[in-house]
Amino acid sequence: MLLFASCVALAQTPDTGWLSNPDHPPVEARLALTGQGNSETYHLDGLLSIHLQGDWKTYWRSPGEGGVAPELIINDSQNLDDITWHWLAPKRYELLGLTMLGYKGRLLFR
Repeated sequence: MLLFASCVALAQTPDTGWLSNPDHPPVEARLALTGQGNSETYHLDGLLSIHLQGDWKTYWRSPGEGGVAPELIINDSQNLDDITWHWLAPKRYELLGLTMLGYKGRLLFR
């Protein structure tokens, strides 16, 4: 029974659940730990899930002419001091003569 309880505990990783801002209801985000990490370097792997409804977009690290690069502000965190993003390949979008690099739909960043 103890072995079963240990397996269940390992399968449940911390997760924020889906979060949204009432001023931007078409956008939802969730941050979750994967349960993998390195105890010597205090490195934990996590996933940032983004759900953009309809024609909404978010931008790439270098958003092009018409966007602003996304950032995760961690300066108020008491246990997080650095984030290394692994970006998905972006798509090119044209809007009002401007080129943007970014994403639509459901995204998963590591």
